[in-house]
Amino acid sequence: MKTLSLILVSIFFLATGSTAQNDRTIELLKNDLILKNLNEHLPEGWVMEINDTELLVYRIDKIVTLDLDCSTLSQDSLDNIERTETAYISFRYEEKWDSDKLFWIRELNDSLNLRLALLPQEYGITHLYDEEKSTRLHKVYTGTTDADIEKVKNFNARRAEIQSYITPFPNFNTTTLSLRLIHQTGLQFPGQCVIPYNAYKESMHVYVLFLEYCENPLIK
Repeated sequence: MKTLSLILVSIFFLATGSTAQNDRTIELLKNDLILKNLNEHLPEGWVMEINDTELLVYRIDKIVTLDLDCSTLSQDSLDNIERTETAYISFRYEEKWDSDKLFWIRELNDSLNLRLALLPQEYGITHLYDEEKSTRLHKVYTGTTDADIEKVKNFNARRAEIQSYITPFPNFNTTTLSLRLIHQTGLQFPGQCVIPYNAYKESMHVYVLFLEYCENPLIK
């Protein structure tokens, strides 16, 4: 996952050309008051960029994420650690969803989710529910006989097909865009250490800025 994140950021940098804001970003900030205000409050050393498909906010200076506790690191070891990763948050964007689009997408998603809820009964596998393997977001059904295994197989295929029709809602609306969060790096979790220490606090702060400045598409 870490390698994939670095590849995605590298591709983005190649597309934008440099760490200075490109003409497209400058034009966006002229026309989008929400992003303009957000951009002006980014932590020092962070930059906002946009390309054909993604909006990216990233830290210019590199970081490194280590699978150990920060308290075990000495200053000497910190000085010798190579920093090759980029802290960033990325969004897919599209033209801002209006109230009509929000309404009809919600209606369609609700209809599809109802269809999914009835699917186990339709395929006759409700008694095959596997509580141990299931999670809150993904219910697992396990067959033991050939007939039940075939039912579960057909159910899973149909469920995947219906799920593919569900449209994810954007996480944020700006003045002109709807944004859906794709990925964020630079966050620190138990058993990990982000170097420099302040980088993960900056990463958290950037996400909070989107919460503060952007509109929630689901609240009118």
